[in-house]
Formats: sequence, structure tokens, C-alpha cells
Amino acid sequence: MIIHSESLKSNTDWYEYRNELPLSTLKAWREEILATARFEHTGWTGAPKEPYRHWCYTPEYKGLFVKIFECLNESFQEEGLKLKPERLLLNVYNHGDSSWLHIDTDKPGQWTAILFMNEYWDVNWGGDFVLVKDNEIYKSFAPTPAKFVLFQSNILHGARPVSREAQFPRMALAIQCSNDSKI
Repeated sequence: MIIHSESLKSNTDWYEYRNELPLSTLKAWREEILATARFEHTGWTGAPKEPYRHWCYTPEYKGLFVKIFECLNESFQEEGLKLKPERLLLNVYNHGDSSWLHIDTDKPGQWTAILFMNEYWDVNWGGDFVLVKDNEIYKSFAPTPAKFVLFQSNILHGARPVSREAQFPRMALAIQCSNDSKI
């Protein structure tokens, strides 16, 4: 199902994958998810002072979500990573929703994959995903269709605000994983 292209490697902290998923596949996944997802306005980074929330759905790792991970995992294995999903979050951001910078865990060997689920996204609409080090954004990823990013979970990261001009919410699937790189 994956159309292989070279990942855009920076270092061993993160990987960016473009043009590896057909848009028709993404569209089918998105439609199936939206038909059954039960979003709640409870998504947050865990920061106690974070004043606002965003829409979130925490699905079980079964059915379609297993299929999605298996597709992405083909690329991760090419990097020498053997990942095991531990937690899934489907995050949806509208204009005005919040996502403070955060880490997913401070445990070593953990990775997070983010799959941008929108079929279309204008970069003028914001919603970029950023990685931060020393209080500076050192990598920014536009949430363009079918792109996915893999990064070490202890890197400070977050979604930037969505513009009021966005015609629909920004949607992304986050898969938090443990790593057993013995392949």
C-alpha cells in the first residue's frame, strides 16, 4: 500500500515522509474513522496551566488503526526501528483550539508518529507541527495530506494554531510507540 520514496532525514531524532501514501487510501481511512469516532473537547498536552483544549478521540489499537500503523511501520522498519504502538490519539484543531508545547514521555527509546489526515491543506491555514530545542523551533512540518513524521517522544513539540481562514479543522493521528530496535 505504501509508495516508497526516500525519507527526508535530518538526524536520528526525527524522520519526515512525503508521498508515501496514496490520497485515495488516506481518504478511505479518514472517512472510516469519521464515521465512528467520538470526539470530545478534552484533548490537552498535560500542562496544568494550559487554559484551552482541542478535540480529541482516543481509539483502541484494533481494526483500521492496526492497518494504518502497519502501513506506516514499513517505512519505520527501513530506518532500522522496530516500533510497538502503545497509545493512539486522533487530534482535531479548529481556530482557537490549544496545543501547548510538550513532550509525550521522558522515557528513553520512545517514538511518536504523526499522520496528517486532511485530504487538503493550504499552508496559509497554519497548524504546522513543530519540534523545539533550546526555546527555538528547529523543525516545522506543514500538515499537508498523507505526510507523516516520526520523532523521539522526549523532544518538545506541538501543533501551532490554525488560522481563522482554515475551511475545516486540522486532523492528525498520533501513535505513541515503544522501540525494540533489534532488527
